[in-house]
Amino acid sequence: MTAIGLRLATSADSDYCFQLHKAAMGTYITAIWGWDEQIQRHFHTRVFTPGRCQIITADGSAVGMLHVEHRPTEIYLARIELHPDHQGRGIGSLLISILLHQARQQDRDLRSRISTDHGMCGSNRFPLG
Repeated sequence: MTAIGLRLATSADSDYCFQLHKAAMGTYITAIWGWDEQIQRHFHTRVFTPGRCQIITADGSAVGMLHVEHRPTEIYLARIELHPDHQGRGIGSLLISILLHQARQQDRDLRSRISTDHGMCGSNRFPLG
């Protein structure tokens, strides 16, 4: 069984997280807006916050990133990205299940912003029951 872990991201993880974003989301971004390396690097520089993001590991190797905000009335899943080589293995589902459990234990909602392959965004409240 694969051991899944989390560690706080550091500034040294910046390029890894950019390359991860490109691998995990590049196809979708290209289809909707077109991939502009300069724009994407600028966006990454603005949103990458070491110490707030976590690196997802599988058997000690980095496989993704997670950004969760613990707000007064909710747990907000700001971003989860897994490298395509590690998608479909239940890692994301496991992490979301853990967040759902935390939300239930703390009597809070678990929320996320949804992006679709059509570029539409909305808010999502995960069912706690």
